[in-house]
Amino acid sequence: MTRGPGITKIRCLWPIAVKQRTLYRATLPLLIEWLGFADIVSEGTVETSATGASYFGSTHLRLPWAHAPHPALRDQRALLVLESDPHLRVLILRIARREAEARCRGALHVMRADLSFSTDPVGFIVLSDVDATVALADASALHS
Repeated sequence: MTRGPGITKIRCLWPIAVKQRTLYRATLPLLIEWLGFADIVSEGTVETSATGASYFGSTHLRLPWAHAPHPALRDQRALLVLESDPHLRVLILRIARREAEARCRGALHVMRADLSFSTDPVGFIVLSDVDATVALADASALHS
């Protein structure tokens, strides 16, 4: 068995972590127009505990290629650009939040969402998994 170098002493930790990312953007009015044709399916549930109520769910959006407002968006290679577009991400997060609030019958406090992007022959697909804390004055309102 070969032994590794073992524990090394670190003289100074670098206090800043740098992560560089290339962001792309599509024209915002085109994205908003395309989102108007999106097929949106959401599901979720609220779980109550002694510490409060939490919402867990997902929102699935499919943007059909046939309704893409520009030919460049109909190309499946546009996935790289679309998934790196911060404006599209914000629009999708707003849709996911609206869908979550409609299902939990209350306002959301802190929301965490993981976005995943893919394509199929019909369209561009975005899946948003949502975890959020629910702000309700009366927890019994969750089940009414």
